[in-house]
Amino acid sequence: MTTPIRLDVGGRMFHVARTTIERHPQTLLGQLVTNEHTAEYRRIQHDLPVFVDAEPSLFPYIMQFYHHGLPIHVEASVNKEALLREFRYFGINIGKEAIRLPERPKGEVMQQLAKMVVEIIADGEEHDYCAVLREAGTYMGPEAADCAESIITNSRERLLLEDMIVSHFHKVLPPEESLWKDVRTTGIDSSGIGSTARVQIVDA
Repeated sequence: MTTPIRLDVGGRMFHVARTTIERHPQTLLGQLVTNEHTAEYRRIQHDLPVFVDAEPSLFPYIMQFYHHGLPIHVEASVNKEALLREFRYFGINIGKEAIRLPERPKGEVMQQLAKMVVEIIADGEEHDYCAVLREAGTYMGPEAADCAESIITNSRERLLLEDMIVSHFHKVLPPEESLWKDVRTTGIDSSGIGSTARVQIVDA
Protein backbone atom coordinates (compact mmCIF):
# COMPACT_ATOMS: atom_id res chain seq x y z
CA MET A 1 0.00 0.00 0.00
CA THR A 2 1.35 3.42 -0.97
CA THR A 3 2.22 5.73 1.92
CA PRO A 4 0.34 9.01 1.44
CA ILE A 5 2.24 12.24 0.93
CA ARG A 6 1.71 14.91 3.56
CA LEU A 7 1.06 18.40 2.20
CA ASP A 8 0.87 21.42 4.48
CA VAL A 9 -1.42 23.65 2.42
CA GLY A 10 -1.56 27.11 3.98
CA GLY A 11 -1.25 25.65 7.48
CA ARG A 12 -3.71 22.78 7.02
CA MET A 13 -2.44 19.22 6.60
CA PHE A 14 -3.64 17.07 3.70
CA HIS A 15 -2.73 13.45 2.95
CA VAL A 16 -2.52 12.71 -0.78
CA ALA A 17 -1.72 9.48 -2.61
CA ARG A 18 1.43 9.69 -4.71
CA THR A 19 -0.24 7.81 -7.57
CA THR A 20 -3.00 10.42 -7.69
CA ILE A 21 -0.77 13.43 -8.31
CA GLU A 22 1.54 11.46 -10.60
CA ARG A 23 -1.31 11.47 -13.15
CA HIS A 24 -0.40 15.06 -14.07
CA PRO A 25 3.40 15.28 -13.78
CA GLN A 26 3.55 18.68 -15.51
CA THR A 27 1.65 20.38 -12.66
CA LEU A 28 3.08 21.80 -9.45
CA LEU A 29 1.99 18.80 -7.37
CA GLY A 30 3.10 16.36 -10.05
CA GLN A 31 6.58 17.89 -9.95
CA LEU A 32 6.81 17.21 -6.22
CA VAL A 33 6.95 13.46 -6.87
CA THR A 34 8.61 13.33 -10.31
CA ASN A 35 11.33 16.01 -10.27
CA GLU A 36 14.23 14.44 -8.37
CA HIS A 37 16.23 17.67 -8.40
CA THR A 38 14.00 19.59 -5.99
CA ALA A 39 14.20 19.90 -2.22
CA GLU A 40 10.51 19.03 -2.00
CA TYR A 41 11.10 15.71 -3.75
CA ARG A 42 13.82 14.84 -1.22
CA ARG A 43 11.56 15.76 1.71
CA ILE A 44 8.90 13.44 0.38
CA GLN A 45 11.42 10.60 0.08
CA HIS A 46 12.14 11.05 3.80
CA ASP A 47 8.42 11.06 4.63
CA LEU A 48 8.47 14.73 5.61
CA PRO A 49 5.62 17.16 4.94
CA VAL A 50 5.92 19.68 2.11
CA PHE A 51 4.58 23.20 2.53
CA VAL A 52 2.40 24.58 -0.28
CA ASP A 53 1.58 28.28 -0.08
CA ALA A 54 -2.03 28.02 -1.24
CA GLU A 55 -5.59 28.51 0.03
CA PRO A 56 -6.57 25.41 2.07
CA SER A 57 -10.31 25.94 1.65
CA LEU A 58 -9.96 25.64 -2.14
CA PHE A 59 -7.47 22.77 -2.18
CA PRO A 60 -10.17 20.04 -2.22
CA TYR A 61 -11.25 21.38 -5.64
CA ILE A 62 -7.66 21.09 -6.86
CA MET A 63 -7.64 17.46 -5.73
CA GLN A 64 -11.00 16.93 -7.42
CA PHE A 65 -9.19 17.62 -10.70
CA TYR A 66 -6.55 14.99 -9.95
CA HIS A 67 -9.18 12.42 -9.01
CA HIS A 68 -11.87 13.04 -11.62
CA GLY A 69 -10.65 15.56 -14.19
CA LEU A 70 -13.07 18.14 -15.59
CA PRO A 71 -15.56 19.65 -15.00
CA ILE A 72 -14.97 20.85 -11.44
CA HIS A 73 -18.16 20.84 -9.36
CA VAL A 74 -18.17 23.53 -6.68
CA GLU A 75 -20.48 24.98 -4.07
CA ALA A 76 -22.45 28.12 -4.97
CA SER A 77 -20.48 30.16 -2.41
CA VAL A 78 -17.13 29.55 -4.13
CA ASN A 79 -15.51 32.56 -5.81
CA LYS A 80 -14.78 31.42 -9.38
CA GLU A 81 -12.05 33.98 -9.99
CA ALA A 82 -10.23 32.99 -6.79
CA LEU A 83 -10.52 29.32 -7.72
CA LEU A 84 -9.16 29.96 -11.22
CA ARG A 85 -6.16 31.73 -9.67
CA GLU A 86 -5.52 28.70 -7.46
CA PHE A 87 -5.65 26.38 -10.46
CA ARG A 88 -3.14 28.57 -12.30
CA TYR A 89 -0.87 28.53 -9.23
CA PHE A 90 -0.89 24.73 -9.33
CA GLY A 91 -0.03 24.77 -13.03
CA ILE A 92 -3.50 23.73 -14.18
CA ASN A 93 -4.99 25.91 -16.92
CA ILE A 94 -8.76 25.74 -17.12
CA GLY A 95 -11.49 28.19 -18.15
CA LYS A 96 -14.58 29.38 -16.31
CA GLU A 97 -16.72 26.96 -18.30
CA ALA A 98 -14.97 24.06 -16.54
CA ILE A 99 -16.27 25.19 -13.14
CA ARG A 100 -19.83 23.99 -12.51
CA LEU A 101 -22.12 25.37 -9.84
CA PRO A 102 -24.88 23.23 -8.32
CA GLU A 103 -27.94 23.02 -10.54
CA ARG A 104 -30.78 25.24 -9.36
CA PRO A 105 -34.43 24.11 -9.33
CA LYS A 106 -35.86 24.60 -12.82
CA GLY A 107 -38.61 26.89 -11.51
CA GLU A 108 -35.99 29.25 -10.13
CA VAL A 109 -34.14 29.32 -13.46
CA MET A 110 -37.42 30.02 -15.27
CA GLN A 111 -38.14 32.95 -12.95
CA GLN A 112 -34.75 34.45 -13.79
CA LEU A 113 -35.38 33.84 -17.49
CA ALA A 114 -38.73 35.62 -17.24
CA LYS A 115 -37.05 38.66 -15.67
CA MET A 116 -34.47 38.75 -18.44
CA VAL A 117 -37.14 38.39 -21.13
CA VAL A 118 -39.01 41.34 -19.62
CA GLU A 119 -35.87 43.47 -19.85
CA ILE A 120 -35.43 42.53 -23.50
CA ILE A 121 -39.00 43.05 -24.71
CA ALA A 122 -40.06 45.93 -22.45
CA ASP A 123 -40.04 48.30 -25.43
CA GLY A 124 -43.39 46.88 -26.54
CA GLU A 125 -42.11 46.10 -30.02
CA GLU A 126 -42.63 42.77 -31.73
CA HIS A 127 -39.95 40.20 -30.99
CA ASP A 128 -39.24 36.67 -32.15
CA TYR A 129 -40.23 34.63 -29.12
CA CYS A 130 -37.64 31.87 -29.57
CA ALA A 131 -34.89 34.34 -30.34
CA VAL A 132 -35.65 36.31 -27.17
CA LEU A 133 -35.61 33.16 -25.04
CA ARG A 134 -32.32 32.06 -26.53
CA GLU A 135 -30.83 35.53 -26.08
CA ALA A 136 -31.88 35.58 -22.43
CA GLY A 137 -30.54 32.06 -21.84
CA THR A 138 -27.22 32.77 -23.53
CA TYR A 139 -26.74 35.91 -21.44
CA MET A 140 -27.44 34.04 -18.20
CA GLY A 141 -25.22 31.03 -18.87
CA PRO A 142 -25.30 27.35 -19.90
CA GLU A 143 -27.90 26.27 -17.33
CA ALA A 144 -30.37 28.95 -18.43
CA ALA A 145 -29.60 28.32 -22.11
CA ASP A 146 -30.53 24.64 -21.69
CA CYS A 147 -33.70 25.68 -19.85
CA ALA A 148 -34.65 28.07 -22.67
CA GLU A 149 -34.31 25.32 -25.27
CA SER A 150 -36.49 23.05 -23.16
CA ILE A 151 -39.19 25.74 -22.85
CA ILE A 152 -39.27 26.31 -26.61
CA THR A 153 -40.26 22.69 -27.24
CA ASN A 154 -42.53 22.18 -24.21
CA SER A 155 -45.95 23.84 -24.44
CA ARG A 156 -46.70 23.48 -20.71
CA GLU A 157 -43.43 25.12 -19.69
CA ARG A 158 -43.95 27.82 -22.31
CA LEU A 159 -47.34 28.74 -20.86
CA LEU A 160 -45.86 28.77 -17.37
CA LEU A 161 -43.08 31.09 -18.50
CA GLU A 162 -45.61 33.43 -20.13
CA ASP A 163 -47.43 33.72 -16.79
CA MET A 164 -44.11 34.54 -15.12
CA ILE A 165 -43.38 37.19 -17.77
CA VAL A 166 -46.74 38.85 -17.19
CA SER A 167 -46.17 38.74 -13.42
CA HIS A 168 -42.78 40.42 -13.76
CA PHE A 169 -44.22 43.11 -16.02
CA HIS A 170 -46.70 44.04 -13.29
CA LYS A 171 -43.80 44.30 -10.83
CA VAL A 172 -41.65 46.60 -12.95
CA LEU A 173 -44.37 48.88 -14.37
CA PRO A 174 -45.38 51.61 -11.87
CA PRO A 175 -49.05 52.54 -11.46
CA GLU A 176 -50.16 55.69 -13.27
CA GLU A 177 -52.97 57.58 -11.55
CA SER A 178 -53.84 54.41 -9.63
CA LEU A 179 -54.30 52.46 -12.90
CA TRP A 180 -52.14 49.39 -13.46
CA LYS A 181 -51.40 48.32 -16.97
CA ASP A 182 -52.72 45.06 -18.32
CA VAL A 183 -49.92 43.10 -19.97
CA ARG A 184 -50.52 40.30 -22.43
CA THR A 185 -48.25 38.20 -24.60
CA THR A 186 -49.81 37.37 -27.96
CA GLY A 187 -48.93 35.66 -31.17
CA ILE A 188 -47.31 32.54 -29.71
CA ASP A 189 -48.36 29.45 -31.64
CA SER A 190 -48.64 25.90 -30.29
CA SER A 191 -45.12 24.91 -31.27
CA GLY A 192 -43.32 28.10 -30.33
CA ILE A 193 -40.91 27.54 -33.18
CA GLY A 194 -40.58 30.47 -35.54
CA SER A 195 -43.32 32.32 -33.68
CA THR A 196 -43.36 35.88 -32.43
CA ALA A 197 -44.37 37.40 -29.14
CA ARG A 198 -45.76 40.90 -28.91
CA VAL A 199 -46.15 42.54 -25.56
CA GLN A 200 -49.16 44.82 -25.49
CA ILE A 201 -49.58 47.38 -22.73
CA VAL A 202 -53.11 48.72 -22.49
CA ASP A 203 -55.12 50.57 -19.87
CA ALA A 204 -56.77 48.25 -17.39
